Amino acid sequence: MDANPSDKASPSMIVKIWGNRGSIPAPQADEEILEKVALGVHGTINRLSGQESVKSLFGKESPTLDDVTDYVVRNFPRSVRGTYGGETTCAEIQAVDSPLQMIDAGTGARKLGGLILRRLFTEGNINPLNTVPEYSKLLDLWLTHYHWDHIQGMPFFDPIFVPRGIDIHVHGKRDARKRLEEVLAGQQQYPNFPVVWQDIPADVKYDEMLRMDPVPRQRGKLTVTYREMSHPDSSFTYAFEVNSKKFVFATDCEIKGIEDARLIDFSRKRENGKAVGNADAIYMDAQYLPDEYKGGNPKAVTGALPKIDWGHNTYEWCVVNALAAGIPLLVLGHHEPKRGDRGLEELHQISLEFRDKLLRRPEHAGKRLDIVMSYQGLELKL
Repeated sequence: MDANPSDKASPSMIVKIWGNRGSIPAPQADEEILEKVALGVHGTINRLSGQESVKSLFGKESPTLDDVTDYVVRNFPRSVRGTYGGETTCAEIQAVDSPLQMIDAGTGARKLGGLILRRLFTEGNINPLNTVPEYSKLLDLWLTHYHWDHIQGMPFFDPIFVPRGIDIHVHGKRDARKRLEEVLAGQQQYPNFPVVWQDIPADVKYDEMLRMDPVPRQRGKLTVTYREMSHPDSSFTYAFEVNSKKFVFATDCEIKGIEDARLIDFSRKRENGKAVGNADAIYMDAQYLPDEYKGGNPKAVTGALPKIDWGHNTYEWCVVNALAAGIPLLVLGHHEPKRGDRGLEELHQISLEFRDKLLRRPEHAGKRLDIVMSYQGLELKL
């Protein structure tokens, strides 16, 4: 089944995905859920018809619900037993002795917000990897850009409604037309939402970052850097680095089939200005298949319209750049909302085949690249 690369002791950083859909939330329809159930039942019937017994499948003649659950997890892919998720972009990063980090506030922010409050009220510390009292109630939110699918969960992010709860520092690009506070207030103005941003009781501070002169931010032991990338009105790609571990979050950046020198250079680990290694993992936007990006096929999942200059990648470009940057783990995300779970597993399979083809080239001799399809709940322990 699908692997979750999270079995490491004493991590310096834990990355968890709370939302990974692009453009708009994509809840599952009845027919998709029915198909999953039917596939699961059909697979079990086939095994029983092949002379296997109930006891051989479940370990006992009268399996409990837990036995059946274990069997399903062991024998069916995520597209049958679960889902890759329908919430828009949101990720959490726990780093050693640092404030809790959050990337984007898509609809995935709703459930993350509930967990943050539970930690606050039960432990008094919202970052399980933090031991420094001054960071225990501090949250950094890094916005890649201000398109709605990356901020639409903010009105439903419970911590903003709790007075004297946590301090929230929002970081985002400096915009010539709107202040960062105005961006967040805009989606909650009358008549769009019953609570205006100005009435939010939480303590919120704003950090408007320069596009052309990026300055690293030190957040406890964690160093956060950023780089402007190609997207309509541009976006920021972020890197999080602590204890020689580095994670890059590169969504909504259109690479257009090249080895992007900006991204490759940004993914290097550095000491005293010199490159000393490569990032440990990178999350990349892989919204389109190559033929969907080019357009012209009315039977494609996304239709016949070309997606050139829409600001998103194909899986091929993600693989090319991860290999060029020498990054050992690539997470494919920002899933096309029209692509179902089975379609995502097919995309994963062809990305592995494409990777294997590239690894046979002389310039990639000795390299390895693990590719994981992002799903809600995915944890990376670095």
